[in-house]
Amino acid sequence: MYINLYPHKQLRSTKVFFTKLGLFFIGGGSFALFNEVWLREEVRFEWTMAAAALIIAGSVCLCTGLDKIKLNDAYFSMNPEQMRYRLSVFGSEQCVRWDEVASVQIARHRVAFCMKNGKLLSMRTGAIQSAEVAHHIQASIRLAAMEKRITVNGVPMGQFAVSSPS
Repeated sequence: MYINLYPHKQLRSTKVFFTKLGLFFIGGGSFALFNEVWLREEVRFEWTMAAAALIIAGSVCLCTGLDKIKLNDAYFSMNPEQMRYRLSVFGSEQCVRWDEVASVQIARHRVAFCMKNGKLLSMRTGAIQSAEVAHHIQASIRLAAMEKRITVNGVPMGQFAVSSPS
């Protein structure tokens, strides 16, 4: 199962926003730098550095909006062996192997995986823009954990045996 969490239309609007924000920062920083360097009698170092920082931040935003700096895909992918997900375009990819999971806690806005080595890995489903998609992902994780006989919200699944008709 693969779910794209950031559809093309939303990604496009984000890039347009970054482009406009970058142009705004570059314009404001350029005006401030021009004002500090050429129009004032004494140069204020802190203001000059702040103007330069605005120009640099604007350049980064503009490069992001124009695809010179690539945004990552936000996605959720699950197969019988593992789950992989990235919840934001700037976030890092997470991988959860089912054979390393001891239990799963599913709440309204997050899913917590208690690993067999004692670590706790949290997936913030509240960061997913669509509530329906977040609910679908939580339901899929619940079903997969039950299938793997992993404890979900404190209810052990290993004691229930699936019997086939004889």
